[in-house]
Amino acid sequence: MFRFLFIAAQNQVISGGSELLWSRVAVALAAQGHLVVASVPPGGSLPGDASKGVRVCARRQMPTGVPARLLSKLSRASLDTRMASFQAVIRETKPDLIIINQPGFTEGFDCAELASKLSIPYVLLVHNIHRWAWLPPHFAQRVADAYGTSQRIDLLSDNAEQDLADVLNQTFERVTRFRNPYGVDYELSSAFPALDAEVYIAMVGRLDPQQKGHDLALRLLAHSSWRVRRVIFNVYGDGDYLGFLQKMSVRLGVADKVVFHGHVNDVPSIWAHNHALLMPSRYEGLPIAMVEAMLSARPVIATDVGGISEWIDDGENGFLIPAPTQELVAMTLEAAWARRGDWQLLGERARVTALGLTAADPVAEYAAGLCALAKSNR
Repeated sequence: MFRFLFIAAQNQVISGGSELLWSRVAVALAAQGHLVVASVPPGGSLPGDASKGVRVCARRQMPTGVPARLLSKLSRASLDTRMASFQAVIRETKPDLIIINQPGFTEGFDCAELASKLSIPYVLLVHNIHRWAWLPPHFAQRVADAYGTSQRIDLLSDNAEQDLADVLNQTFERVTRFRNPYGVDYELSSAFPALDAEVYIAMVGRLDPQQKGHDLALRLLAHSSWRVRRVIFNVYGDGDYLGFLQKMSVRLGVADKVVFHGHVNDVPSIWAHNHALLMPSRYEGLPIAMVEAMLSARPVIATDVGGISEWIDDGENGFLIPAPTQELVAMTLEAAWARRGDWQLLGERARVTALGLTAADPVAEYAAGLCALAKSNR
């Protein structure tokens, strides 16, 4: 039996793809009889009823609504509280291995520093590298040092490895790839809907236009050439921007061409009704929605950010938007529309690509890797 400590390093409770792998792996390891503890943000828990067998420790919440003059003191106190909580859970757990999950790439550097100081092996699980988020040089070096003393750095793509080297100005040796779990059947594709009436294009993911580019899609629909086309954009996902995006669709005069479905748990039902996935994202890691669409034999029209270009061969199994600008989104969508008769073929090719790049059971694969790593430390 091994002792594993999972740390969800962000300070706020979030939901999304970055939380799926670590939480499911934690449960899988607990089911195998290992001792598993999870340190989560204040008010956090494991997604759904996934906490079976996992001891969940929510970190303390600092008080809010205080006078401005106390903010700097509270900021320091918040950091002290955060580190004290990590020290306490490490002291109690005595882990063989710490897994630090980061939605980005800097949220857990302080946890890594502490683990290094205590000589406890740790893994950095990194979901997104923001190439445009350059760090102050002294901070970049501190983060790089935390990465350098990790036992393993887990990334989603080759592009992510290059991006990490660029933003930290350092290369790393112990780097591996991981895959996130997904919500479709690995063994089964989805029948392609008939293209004899409306064309249905899905946008799947959190309603966050800053990242996902919903605004670019809505402005595209407002163009005169798209107003007359028999196309519907089905938007799946929830978030604070729902009302904002609904208002935007009305303001642009495209409310009749956009349907907001909210969050849908039944992912196969999405692909039973849609012909393609559109992701005009400004930044990504390796979007789970893309993997699900490709496994379902649907072409993906997505921006060349993160690891997307390692999956999409432009014009062969999908379409790559060179950059997240209105002009390039329009150009790529126009090219895709002109070839909509080929979408079924491109989707079949996309499925072949996805089968070669992902695992049938990413959770079991990652859990086995952690056990092997923990065993090597004894």
